[in-house]
Amino acid sequence: MRPVFPIAVLSLLAPACAGARHAASPLAAPPPHVATHAAPETAELLPLADERMPAARDVRLFAPGDFVVYKFTGSFRSHPMSLIERVVAQDGDATTLDFALDDGELMRTLRVRMAGSPAEPRVVSAAWVDGNVEGPVPVSTFDDLLAKTILAPERNDGLVDSEPATVQVAGKAVACHRNTYRVVVHGRKATMTTYTNDGFRWGDLGGEVRAANGKVLYHAEVVNQGHAETKAAMLER
Repeated sequence: MRPVFPIAVLSLLAPACAGARHAASPLAAPPPHVATHAAPETAELLPLADERMPAARDVRLFAPGDFVVYKFTGSFRSHPMSLIERVVAQDGDATTLDFALDDGELMRTLRVRMAGSPAEPRVVSAAWVDGNVEGPVPVSTFDDLLAKTILAPERNDGLVDSEPATVQVAGKAVACHRNTYRVVVHGRKATMTTYTNDGFRWGDLGGEVRAANGKVLYHAEVVNQGHAETKAAMLER
């Protein structure tokens, strides 16, 4: 599966790639705004890239203030979670981002500096941010933070279906590809669905893991994205 920027934000259901990307991993019954039907003619759509030519996640395309908000629900956690990713600064080939994770009990923000190849940035430093006070931490802390947002199957038995679909992001219909896989989670058969569009710069648009009995184990979705200077503006929908 393809990785998602900046996750560690992860490709759906996959661990952070070398501590550099975030995967909107796989979530209780899917929210009604996650559509699976053909896109209406009036929908605002992102162009679907040629899948034979995977798009590189060039961090230089982002600007300070750009953000995305992911929401995670499902039985894999006791509380719904949200993750805000926001670009703080850019300096040459280095990009600084804040990852604010609200796990339903506590919100903590980790400031991460990435550098290197635009398509495959690596984490060079990380620090907790509490108001104006920052405390340096090992780079592995970034992986630990993102691991809370992932349910990773122990086995993927392959693709069973792939078709065009749409999802709603901040009130707009976005064209995507819905891919469904047979997987094994906690020793039991399940299905994993991912929603992808190479025109969406942050990575995957969402994903879901369902048990054989239909129970939603994991659901990830983008609830907002754009440009804003304040956290309050990021959470508005």
